[in-house]
Formats: sequence, C-alpha cells, structure tokens
Amino acid sequence: MNFIRLVWQQMLTAVNAIHKKHIIHSDLKPGNFLFVKGQLKLIDFGIAKSMPPEATSVVRDSLMGTLSYISPEVLLETGSAGDKGVRVGVSRPFHVDSPLRRRVVAGLHSLPDGV
Repeated sequence: MNFIRLVWQQMLTAVNAIHKKHIIHSDLKPGNFLFVKGQLKLIDFGIAKSMPPEATSVVRDSLMGTLSYISPEVLLETGSAGDKGVRVGVSRPFHVDSPLRRRVVAGLHSLPDGV
C-alpha cells in the first residue's frame, strides 16, 4: 500500500508542478508516466499547451488526447461553470457534429471502467 501512495504522490506532484508553470498536459494517462531511477516522471508533452496566468480554460479546435482517458465532461461538452460562468479545463474539444462525438455518445466507443 505504501508503494501505491508513493506513486500517487509523485503523479500529483508532477501534475501540480506543470500547472504551477501554467502548462496543461492534455494527455494524462498511465503510459505517460515513467519511472527513472526510482522517480516517477511525466512524459510526452507533444500536445501540451501553455496558458497565461489569468486564463481559466484551454480552447482547442479539435479533440486531442487519448480517447479512453478523456473525461466524460470533455467528450459530452458538459461540466460545471465557475463563478464567472467560465469552464475550467478544456473547452469545445471537437465540433458538435463530430463523427467521433456521435460514436462516443451512442456508446459505440468504450471508455475505461469507472469513467
């Protein structure tokens, strides 16, 4: 159990570190964490995006990331708004009439258990 706690602590520390630098990874998944000399590292910043400190969302013109690890809120374009009516996280990941969105909503593409 202590090893699991250590891994989670290192994962959260890595994500917190990039968020403090105003970088959004956009593809967090188990395969993008790698052990190097006993230390967990976050890798693959290919679709990461830098944000100005005052920004509250990342706007993308198309869906990015690994489909099986994208949050349901992003896939369904729902989610809670902040106090000022802005969404936190990813906004409009793909067009409303996207074939991918229709497949996900219709249940033709499976998501991991618990999502």
